Amino acid sequence: MESSFCIWLARDSKTWSNPDNIFDDKVDQEIMNNGKKSPPKDITSKTINEQPKNQKSVKNRSKVNHAGFVNKGNTCYVNSILQALSTIPSFCCQESSESGGISPLASALSLNLSLLKKRSMPIDPSNFLVALQSIISKNRGTNFNINTQQDAQEILEIVLEEIKGTSVIADNIISSSLSTTITCKNCFSESKTETKYNIIQLPLSNSIQASFQSFFSPENLIGENRWFCTLCDSLQESFKVTEFSNCGSVIIFHLLRFFNFGAKLIKDNRKVSLFKDTLTIPVQVDQGVTINRSFKLKATINHSGTFNAGHYWAFIKHEAANSWLKCNDSSILEVPFCDLSNDSSYILVSSSC
Repeated sequence: MESSFCIWLARDSKTWSNPDNIFDDKVDQEIMNNGKKSPPKDITSKTINEQPKNQKSVKNRSKVNHAGFVNKGNTCYVNSILQALSTIPSFCCQESSESGGISPLASALSLNLSLLKKRSMPIDPSNFLVALQSIISKNRGTNFNINTQQDAQEILEIVLEEIKGTSVIADNIISSSLSTTITCKNCFSESKTETKYNIIQLPLSNSIQASFQSFFSPENLIGENRWFCTLCDSLQESFKVTEFSNCGSVIIFHLLRFFNFGAKLIKDNRKVSLFKDTLTIPVQVDQGVTINRSFKLKATINHSGTFNAGHYWAFIKHEAANSWLKCNDSSILEVPFCDLSNDSSYILVSSSC
């Protein structure tokens, strides 16, 4: 069924006329660079790709049949995004639209993800990279170089928005809404706003539970942060409370590891303990009525190095084998869950239980 869906999704794609060339493991990398010499891979890929001691490479494809992606030169950010999105089956299968108008990026995404469990050799993501380059270049009005260092969170946001534009169903799966209520301490009047997000930004703490506690804690708006109360017609000290008012079946979290320190962007390398079982999220469905929804961790996107010179890879849950895989470009290793709690976790992908 999944294969049939992918064929249908790519029915209008010009590249579908010769799929063997699209995913040929020996495709010349110079095609992606217009005949120029291929750029060097990201600075840490060499050392990270080396097999760590006490970790056994996943060679038994009958048990864990999952492929990696070829690094086309600093494209580890795309490879990690593709691996993370592959952990959500409903996400891939429900992005289609009966009204047509499938975007090249959505089509390339579905085709690449459909191959992950069918291939033994690394997949060449060139078609996805070309589609991504086209969309970003068009949106920014300037040529986007896919072979440069990028923020995976920013690129993932672009991919999610493109897919939401293809399907209303995808919007219901991905998006969550946050309700923010500000209460004036002087007159007790309230102002309530609701905003939809594809990716929820969490403050960095030693554990995800601590990050959530900080996220939901009431905030005192005092001093320069005072709120302008329209009833008082002046700046007033206030309370600010943020709550989930709606949750999609998939929630993606972005851990805020980078912060401005003067003119520099500094990275917080604290180790973060992740949730092994479930994460309970309170959702205010009505005024005074709150329900708890449970989510399981499906994938993490990790970052090492600095903001301008680093490397991305992903940990994903392989449900069939009930194991965790470290997907580092073309390298696939089976790892224990304890490896996920580290100082490099950057983006978390979870789905409802």
